[in-house]
Amino acid sequence: MKLSFKKILVVLYAILMAFTSCSGGGGSGDGAGNGGGNSTNGVTAVYVAGNYVDNSKEGESQYISCVWKITESGKTETVLTNDSYPESVCVYNNTIYVSGTTWNSSSESYIACCWIISGDGTVTRYDLSGGLDAPSVYVHDGMAYIAGNCGTTVKTTACYWTINSSGTVTRKDLAFVLDYSFGNANSIFVNDDAVYVAGNYSSGTKEVACCWKVSEGKATTGGITPSYLLSGQQANGILVKDGTIYVCGKLYDEETVTFTGVYWVITDESTTRYDHAAVTNSYVYSIAVDSDGTVYTAGRRNGFYPCYWTGTTITELGSAEGEVNSIYAGSGTVYAAGNYSGTYDSGLVDVACYWKGTTRTDLTDITDKNISNADAAALFVYK
Repeated sequence: MKLSFKKILVVLYAILMAFTSCSGGGGSGDGAGNGGGNSTNGVTAVYVAGNYVDNSKEGESQYISCVWKITESGKTETVLTNDSYPESVCVYNNTIYVSGTTWNSSSESYIACCWIISGDGTVTRYDLSGGLDAPSVYVHDGMAYIAGNCGTTVKTTACYWTINSSGTVTRKDLAFVLDYSFGNANSIFVNDDAVYVAGNYSSGTKEVACCWKVSEGKATTGGITPSYLLSGQQANGILVKDGTIYVCGKLYDEETVTFTGVYWVITDESTTRYDHAAVTNSYVYSIAVDSDGTVYTAGRRNGFYPCYWTGTTITELGSAEGEVNSIYAGSGTVYAAGNYSGTYDSGLVDVACYWKGTTRTDLTDITDKNISNADAAALFVYK
């Protein structure tokens, strides 16, 4: 029997040496999950991309991927391709963009893709050329930018794709400064001056976090090396605000065998790293910056428990195991999406959810015995 798609992705990521596992947090554009938005009041909808298993169905149809839209009037669900894993969501002009992976039964592997959901609810899937994974999408001036990796399980390279208004997909490969085995682009952000991509690569036993700034007109293949090498092993999220680059990721200490969530603030003058050192084995998947410059990052602490940080000050989100994959901050209000493991009928159930502040709202029903393995991978707050 084929493993659930979440478990297969864990195996794939282990092969690719990409430690983010199935979180897909990918980063937060201007404080809004994985794309645009601004920091004002007046939220009209919260969009959450996620997945779950519906055991009342058979075969691949039981692996449900979807986008939940939450408004004052309630929650609606738009289903994506069966047996897929959405990892990032962005909304632009009433059109929803979701990036991730989908199962290709002919090749017995997952391939990178992007779903575009039009205002009338029509879902169109675009397979991304040569792609293995697509953890981040951002839309700028009607153009979708999707970060990910391409290649084979023997060697991958970081890349990003664009999809224009006509549906044309174009890939741009990114390069590294050293010989490498595995390279990943984990998050993408775009503004008028450049495309910004955060990722990492491995050279032998060495992992290096990095980010690229790709100006308009740069070479389309192979020649774009990182603009910044960062003092850490992985960069999971990126955004740019008022000319400052913000990146979140992880630091690994080989001597103590511990992980520390971190974020970097990059200006023209310097690069400063901030460590979440107050807890053991913290992981950071997503970053947001509020209008007053406050930095928020999100993930899990002590290896298993969902939380977010304001600067380096932790806010815990309950005592149940889980994680936060995506975060938004606006006018002092924080939204976060992820999952927790709850107890029902003497068993543990993974529940997809989001938090406003520390108040949790479940997106799947823990009492529904047909629903399991649920996760909210990404969040976008629409103004």
